This record gives sequence, C-alpha cells and structure tokens, in this order.
Amino acid sequence: LSVLEVIQQFEKDRDLFLKCWGGPLQVRAGVAVGHANVGFFGDKKNFRTFTAIGRPLPFASRLSSGANPNQILVDKEVAQALSPENFSVKSVGLMRLKGFNEEQIEVFELLSANMEIFHQDSNLENIEKMN
Repeated sequence: LSVLEVIQQFEKDRDLFLKCWGGPLQVRAGVAVGHANVGFFGDKKNFRTFTAIGRPLPFASRLSSGANPNQILVDKEVAQALSPENFSVKSVGLMRLKGFNEEQIEVFELLSANMEIFHQDSNLENIEKMN
C-alpha cells in the first residue's frame, strides 16, 4: 500500500519533479509471497549478515523489472489473497520471468486500494494490540 501512496504523491508533485529533475519520478514494484529463510548467514571468517533467502525475493524483483512505470505487479497468490471489497486487481496475462524455468506465470496489476481502512485509528489500535 505504501507504493500506491508513493505513486499518488509523485503525481501530486509532478510539476516539481519536472522543474527540478527534468522529468517525472517513476515507481515500478513487484510483490510476491512464499517461504523464505530469514536471519544471519555466514560465520566469523566470512561476512555475517542479516538477509532473506527464498523464491519470493527474486520473483518480486523480476515482477518489478517487468512492470511499466508507476505499475505494481503481484503474483497470483497475492492477487487471490486481496479482498475484492478493498483492492482492485486485474490480470495482465502470462509472463516469462528469467530464472523461473521459463514457465509462463499469470501476473496481476494492483490498480487501487481502499486507503481509508488502513488509516483509521481503530485499525491502528487493533494492530497495536496484536503486537
């Protein structure tokens, strides 16, 4: 959802970006879900760093690379998990993503979200209670 807000803000500030940078700022995003190993990897001899390893990370990167300017692409699992009452998605068809066995994968575009449900104080209180 933050990406949607960034895109909206970039559109509001379009004239400023055109004046200062000579062109509009653009966002391309990819979102995928799945299992990943997260933690510190390496040992004392080798550089030890906190990282995440798993299929959704490069998959989301490939989706991002395939997106048009100001477009958010999501995988089928994300699209199916989003409630139709609060999110609008559409299929953009099948894509071949490098590194994924050249299989054709159905990809969706996140078009909009009901931002009000995420900015209500009652929702924030419920989230805080869960932590």
